[in-house]
Amino acid sequence: MNETCDFMTMSLNFQGWKFVKGWFEDNDSHHLVAPLPGHAACCDHCGGVVSKRKGFLPERAVRHLAHYHRKCFIHFRQRRFWCDKCQRVVSEHISWVAPFHRHTVMFEQVCASLCDKLPVTEVASQMQVDKMTLYKIDETWIDWRVSSHPIPLGVVEHLGIDEIMIGRQEVRKRVQVKIPVKRRKGARRGAKPRMKTKWVWVIRPQFATIIYDLDSGRILAIEEGRDHKVAAKLLRSLGKEFLSCVKAVCMDMAACYKKAVLKVLREVAIVFDRFHVKKYVNEAVDAVRKAAQATADTTDRKFIFNQRWLLLRTDPQKRDQWRLDALFELNKDLATAYQLKDQFDAIFACANREAAEKALSAYISVCRRSRLPSFKKLGKRLGKWKDGILNYFDHPITNGMVEGMNNVVRRVQQRGFGYRNKRYFFGKARVATGDIPTMAEIGASVAENILAAA
Repeated sequence: MNETCDFMTMSLNFQGWKFVKGWFEDNDSHHLVAPLPGHAACCDHCGGVVSKRKGFLPERAVRHLAHYHRKCFIHFRQRRFWCDKCQRVVSEHISWVAPFHRHTVMFEQVCASLCDKLPVTEVASQMQVDKMTLYKIDETWIDWRVSSHPIPLGVVEHLGIDEIMIGRQEVRKRVQVKIPVKRRKGARRGAKPRMKTKWVWVIRPQFATIIYDLDSGRILAIEEGRDHKVAAKLLRSLGKEFLSCVKAVCMDMAACYKKAVLKVLREVAIVFDRFHVKKYVNEAVDAVRKAAQATADTTDRKFIFNQRWLLLRTDPQKRDQWRLDALFELNKDLATAYQLKDQFDAIFACANREAAEKALSAYISVCRRSRLPSFKKLGKRLGKWKDGILNYFDHPITNGMVEGMNNVVRRVQQRGFGYRNKRYFFGKARVATGDIPTMAEIGASVAENILAAA
């Protein structure tokens, strides 16, 4: 009997506690544990050693890891002591279960480790735990990891700012509705209809602003919202000492982010992501294709529709050249748009900023003189974005890494089917991108001691 108790005490591995007896009930395994004789008790508030016992709390049962493929519950009575330092009766500190928790630290750690890789619903089914209970367990460990592992800022020269969609929200919107004029005898013809204000419910997307370190790919700051106030707040949260080392910030052409950077970082170069600029060029080419498709006959319309991606491809293959030639014979505007697309790609092949500035200025003038409305509009836009595009040649950075990290964050969101608690979602995103360690990287002993002492 003593050998069995010693074996169970070693297998449970509860510091300062021993196995007393065990039994089975409703196909579940139950274990009764008690403090080891002579084990020093510590105050649960101040951590000091206490010795004046004042009784016990009622018996408590907590869930533990499965024992022989059965649910396992640990039964124990927590001792009460008089603490001279706190000057009151306190409960003893237990390292293997946190205060007011219904699961052991070891059980919570395994659940949180599985939640790092799997959906919460799947882990809840596997561990036979309620889904909402598992959400609280995972959120507790996420908050602990975020607070105990602050972001090491260091020296960063290049930042990336981007937004990511995190959900949808139903909001009320005020609209103006026309009330038709009723025809009545003697009414004036052509009377204007009256306008009435009406409140309607609309669904709007929710966005979060993320600031990345382009040198290492780490998330430096993330917060819900997409305007210049949120972006400026995130930049200021990084600190003046950190921002003094930043040389360039890469972003899309959003006016709110540009305004925030100019407000907080006045001497930093703003670099517009070249792939976002190329997206507007492709949209101009596609607008020309749609106009040609609308004026073509039935046979040619289907052929032009099927060549969309061929027109947008940067380096078409030789076997596709005959389709391009046939397309340009059908519509000369498509040939002009394709040439303007290739001419824009040649700008980023320039060796320095001076050559690129001349090429960009020539390209803008060609777009403005063209007969294509979409490229005229593109020329006006490029004139506004000229400085941000040319800054790429001084700081050759892009948001390619940022878009890749955003894809990882979207996978986290899809795996959880959306998150109502945005703080919890941001913590999960930092775990997925490697900014804070997973439960497997932290280790059992360190996590157990720190969380139980929290």
